[in-house]
Amino acid sequence: MTEQDKNIQQHLGESADLLRDRAIAAQDLGDLVDAERLYNESLEINRKLGNQAGIASDLHNLGTMAQARGDLLNARQFYDASLEISKAIGNQNGIASTLHELGRLAQFQGDLVEARLLFNESLEIAYKLDDESGVASTLGQLALLAQNQGEIEEAQRLFNKSLEISKKQGDQKSTAGTLHNLAIMAQNIGELAEAQRLYSESLEITKKLGNQSRIARTVHQLALVAQDQGKFDEARQLYNESLEINKKLGNQSGIASTLHQLGNITYIQGELNEARQLYQESLEIKKKLGNQSGIAITLHQLAILAQDQGELTEARRLYNESLEIAKSLGDQSGIASTLHELGRLAQNQGELAEARRLYDESLEIKKSLGNQSGI
Repeated sequence: MTEQDKNIQQHLGESADLLRDRAIAAQDLGDLVDAERLYNESLEINRKLGNQAGIASDLHNLGTMAQARGDLLNARQFYDASLEISKAIGNQNGIASTLHELGRLAQFQGDLVEARLLFNESLEIAYKLDDESGVASTLGQLALLAQNQGEIEEAQRLFNKSLEISKKQGDQKSTAGTLHNLAIMAQNIGELAEAQRLYSESLEITKKLGNQSRIARTVHQLALVAQDQGKFDEARQLYNESLEINKKLGNQSGIASTLHQLGNITYIQGELNEARQLYQESLEIKKKLGNQSGIAITLHQLAILAQDQGELTEARRLYNESLEIAKSLGDQSGIASTLHELGRLAQNQGELAEARRLYDESLEIKKSLGNQSGI
């Protein structure tokens, strides 16, 4: 290789690095379209250079782009391709990072057992590498898993450990994310004032960072708090603010989630036809995204609505469809909730023995989850 060829390769490599850095900046600002374009340009250069580490990094980042817009199939393909290369070249940082994202993907799809395995595998590598940022991030995800499975004390311990590391490092992005997650936990146990404080603290940091997708996410959660406090007009305003940002970003997952919550608000306020329309819009997007846990939740709400409107056969069909998905995902909380509603439906139709069986089955699951409210 001539000196000129070496110089060309060096310049191309620097260009790829610059494109990737610009893409990361665009991604942090929530401009997913521009970020994806830049990652693809970087990938093209790295493939020409045969730069395996660069290729793996770009594929990983394209996976995060696909996941952000809800394209879970392509996200997995990108992550798997990245992981294969990272393993081949012995890039432990790359392996840990991609295992972490595969864990998030499994968690999003409701496969909590697989998610925990992947997060623990990633965490083990991060500890070996002394990668405190990676440790903090993965502890946060494990905390979310613990929370989803009703392990509140363990979740709080993991979140606080993650927050301590992030603050020590001066990592504002991770600090905001962990504050957001602590707020979710406070909200779930009914500490609404504390949840609002934590969300607001997280939002203040996120606005300084300019990350639009995270702003939309936290505004959405503040809307949930307002909804829980019975402030429905404020909640609707915040949901619409979040929805507007997500539409600008093309964030289909965020759009679907907020449409579902707007459906809940309109349902509570007695606007049943509007609620049904919003749920159907949300469901359509979730089906395109392959978001099974989200599909189950929206089917459950459509079943409640059908039941309220006297469409009992349709309600039973929707509950059973939701239940089937929840069982396939191992979502014990979702299973218990839907069995409870099927019990109510059976009771209303005079099927008392069936109602008792369903209530008992739901109660047994809630007891196993430590959900005292179900006892």
